[in-house]
Amino acid sequence: LPRTIARVLDLPLRGTLEKRPWWEALVWPRGAGTDVLLRSHHCIADGASFGALFGNLSDQREEIDALLRQGPRRRRRSR
Repeated sequence: LPRTIARVLDLPLRGTLEKRPWWEALVWPRGAGTDVLLRSHHCIADGASFGALFGNLSDQREEIDALLRQGPRRRRRSR
């Protein structure tokens, strides 16, 4: 699944190229649970807002809330 998600994230959102929504949800049923990848264009919501919204629907809400409270990671600039 991680490789599949990595490939999907390399692709542009179809809504930016075609007459489709500027968001998408991909679902993978797995055993007793389901994995869901939610993507949206930044004009709909930023990453933290989107994470908070859909974190409420997850059984991992506490973990998601903890990550959101940490704030964004700063990237190191290459020299």
